[in-house]
Amino acid sequence: MKKLLIFALAALCSTAQATILRVSNRTNSGAPYSSISDAIRAAEEGDTIMVDGSNTSYGDITITNRVVLIGPGYLLNENGAIAEGSPSAILGTVSSNYNQAAGSIIMGFDIKDMVNLSQPNMVVTRCRLATDLRIATSASNCVVHQNYFVGGRVMCLSTSSTSWAPNAQITNNIFTRRSDDYGVIYRFSDSHIAYNTMVGTTTNINYGQETYLTGCTVENNIFFRINNISGNSYSNNLVLAEGIGEVFADATTDKAVKEISEGRAEEFAGKGAFAGNDPYVISGIPAGPYINDIEMPTSVEKGQTLRVNIKLGVQQ
Repeated sequence: MKKLLIFALAALCSTAQATILRVSNRTNSGAPYSSISDAIRAAEEGDTIMVDGSNTSYGDITITNRVVLIGPGYLLNENGAIAEGSPSAILGTVSSNYNQAAGSIIMGFDIKDMVNLSQPNMVVTRCRLATDLRIATSASNCVVHQNYFVGGRVMCLSTSSTSWAPNAQITNNIFTRRSDDYGVIYRFSDSHIAYNTMVGTTTNINYGQETYLTGCTVENNIFFRINNISGNSYSNNLVLAEGIGEVFADATTDKAVKEISEGRAEEFAGKGAFAGNDPYVISGIPAGPYINDIEMPTSVEKGQTLRVNIKLGVQQ
């Protein structure tokens, strides 16, 4: 997990003196921005953009400079992370088509469409993704960590038989898709694929969970099927046989996947999304208190008190 920790440390160092911009598209929120795109345009390099949960999607966004985008997490009510309150921050398509976007971090969102990364050192973590996360061959050293894929894959779009996305870290993710002619992780080179859990119920797979890999380290995963492709290093992976893999059939949330995994702790020890030094986090938020909502006026008269109401939640 060293790569992610380095990225996280770099983000903290770079944003220590950076501006925090708040976005909310809820009526009368008091946030200075209602559009993530507007906040990105206003942000300086390294700024953090905090996005409120909302019943209304924030739509498609394109990252044009290096920023840290932070949403409140996902499945918050379903998993009991909050008793009531705001839902997740919903995005459509997320793209990074500008060189200045390199090194951006996307965290805590419910993403309903594609994620397309074209720059190096991008981080997608603690997000719920409904479709594919696509990484270009130009996007080296990308990190895909602690995400919940409810129907998509992590893939490189290259049509070349030898040139694929290099030096990626794909770790501690949950994938629910298994009905596909390809694996859920494919076309990567010299990458680290570890501590992922593959769940689902269908079996019409022509390939393993990972395919078209070269020079990769594949370890500590829970797969339904695996290829053991030559030219890669495989160790300590658990392959669930037909029938045993159906233990996850009724898991409709990431919390349910965790509960099932805990029930098979001896079999799954040291493997899958909830193992390792930096395991998967339920609902994409850290344990302990977190800010669920902020209410504040857009301005006050000189000499008057600025009153800010903060609603806290606690993730167990």
